[in-house]
Amino acid sequence: MEVLPVSLHPSIVCWKQDGRDSQNIEKLVSELVRCKPKWQNEQGIWRRDHVWVREHADAIEEEAGQPRRNNLVGRLLAIVTVHDPERRDEDGEPQRYSGAFIDILRHRNKGRPHDVHGLVEVEPIPPSGAENPWKLGSRRFYEISTIQRSAHLVAARLTSAEKQFFYINSYIDWDQYNVLCDHTISRHSLAMAYIYLSYSFFHLVKWAPNLAVFAVAFCSLRTHARQRV
Repeated sequence: MEVLPVSLHPSIVCWKQDGRDSQNIEKLVSELVRCKPKWQNEQGIWRRDHVWVREHADAIEEEAGQPRRNNLVGRLLAIVTVHDPERRDEDGEPQRYSGAFIDILRHRNKGRPHDVHGLVEVEPIPPSGAENPWKLGSRRFYEISTIQRSAHLVAARLTSAEKQFFYINSYIDWDQYNVLCDHTISRHSLAMAYIYLSYSFFHLVKWAPNLAVFAVAFCSLRTHARQRV
């Protein structure tokens, strides 16, 4: 077996929309997702960020009817580059393959927001007890380009005595809220505005005669009061 040299990296640069530029709400800003030992010079302390990773094609998501089957959340375990001196790139340099080893979490409720608190929930994938499992386990290797951005998770329980799961914080920034809460937020808001306008106009027409009577009565009372004074 041939042994290839491997490099470990402390971070990955990802890009996301921040929505701060009103002239260009799709403008991208960079962020670092980290997987680094001795975080802040603390021995034995690893920082392993959670990330969104893209796994399936869009067609699979639409056919399955699962809003987030395309996109999975996982925890970074290692960011690596494998160097292959036997193969060369266009510049004649040794070919390099970069990727991330990620511990994937699975969606609860098929990735749909909870009916009460409106957050998407995820939970660890239990290890398989099969000798030759036919399904992928929780720990998988992904090419760097499939890693989309960071994910902010909040533990649902303080102790590990019960089965743990996590809430995905959809309010951490503008991009995360739009992705998790409404894939078509602009179109949805416009549709709701039209509904509200139609509803308001309907009630205005419905109550117009009563409003007219009320206005006449109010003016008459005010005139009568002035005459008495």
